[in-house]
Amino acid sequence: MRVDSPLRSLGLSLALCVGVTAGTPATIAGELPQQSSPVGDAAASTTEVSKASESRPGQQRIAGMTLADCVKRLDSEVRPQRLRAIRTLGLFDQTAAEALAKALSHPDAAVRFLAATELGRIGGKALESNAAALAKRVGDPGDKRDERPADLDSGDPSQAVRVAAAYALCEAGKTEVYLAVVLDALDHPDRGMCCYAADLIGRLGEDARAALPKLQQVHAANKPGVRGGDYHRGGAAMNAIRKIRGE
Repeated sequence: MRVDSPLRSLGLSLALCVGVTAGTPATIAGELPQQSSPVGDAAASTTEVSKASESRPGQQRIAGMTLADCVKRLDSEVRPQRLRAIRTLGLFDQTAAEALAKALSHPDAAVRFLAATELGRIGGKALESNAAALAKRVGDPGDKRDERPADLDSGDPSQAVRVAAAYALCEAGKTEVYLAVVLDALDHPDRGMCCYAADLIGRLGEDARAALPKLQQVHAANKPGVRGGDYHRGGAAMNAIRKIRGE
């Protein structure tokens, strides 16, 4: 029986779980039509800032777009355009704080998901000023339901968005309250959700030490040679363990 994936429902692939390098955002691949791949173009150039724009304040370009371009494309009817825009928007770091805050209430859950993740990565004032909005996306940290009503009293209806928002709040120093939300996702029957959660926990480093027992449990149940295990889950858990330990 096929397990519903909170990530697949957003049009995002498992690439988001493994596309992270130190100091740079994940290169998240959307499910794009073969004939058009604007997201692929962005992934290849997101760290390249146009030299021609460096001398013009407010006109910095990343992946060929200004911050204003990214904001405008969030309203595109074409989802790959929206995903490229929100992913690139995060690369503007603190200057993108206001735009990312607005994106937390975007009608597309994939955009909300990426906005929350980027706010956590950026940190600083961008994160601090949006802590309340992120907390609304999580809802009650003790609520174990996967499915939620479409109202913010119960948190975001998308589990992937709730986990991303919880991760961001952990980056804001609230691990005692919100780390459990990310940890719960390690038990999700969908592999992508588990690996995604492990990746986010690893990003927290030393601050996620409380997650070690659970990560070790996941690794032990899924390491190579364990019957019925999933080496993707086991590998993701081990990667997180190493990052927390600073190895």
